[in-house]
Amino acid sequence: MYLWIAAFAALAFLLYRKLTAKHGYWETKGIPCLKAYPLLGSYPSMFTGKTAAIENSLKIYEDTKAHDVLCYYVLTDPVLVVNNPELIREIGVKSFDHFVDRVGGSVVDTINEIQPESSKMLTGLTGEKWKAMRSAMSPAFTTGKLKRIVGAINRTGPGFKRYM
Repeated sequence: MYLWIAAFAALAFLLYRKLTAKHGYWETKGIPCLKAYPLLGSYPSMFTGKTAAIENSLKIYEDTKAHDVLCYYVLTDPVLVVNNPELIREIGVKSFDHFVDRVGGSVVDTINEIQPESSKMLTGLTGEKWKAMRSAMSPAFTTGKLKRIVGAINRTGPGFKRYM
């Protein structure tokens, strides 16, 4: 009887360790993280269906906006949120080739299974596919080209807003 209890306790402990293995990843690097629940991550309401996705996104924003950098967990995966504009520029523009897989792991895999077309978007790509697409698209978004389309956006924006 005691052997079964000990075996069950050991199995429960191993399962818990497996589900929380990635917890603490960013904390060891000195980045604060929101509390995470085993298997459910930092926001269990994301998976209960009781709140809309936009409400969860707003909650994440409210919880992280006061920090330059903060971590939370989606299921068992750590997610790093960067709110500092200079750091975002450094990551997204100057050092983008070092940050290929901005969103990865089970989060992207799950989204791509549900919506296969999203796997072809820049935000759904990872690895070398992302690098190739980013390099191909970067010339289209230079400062000069973006400045030239601001007028068109300003003219069509109000009409587009009426249809929303």
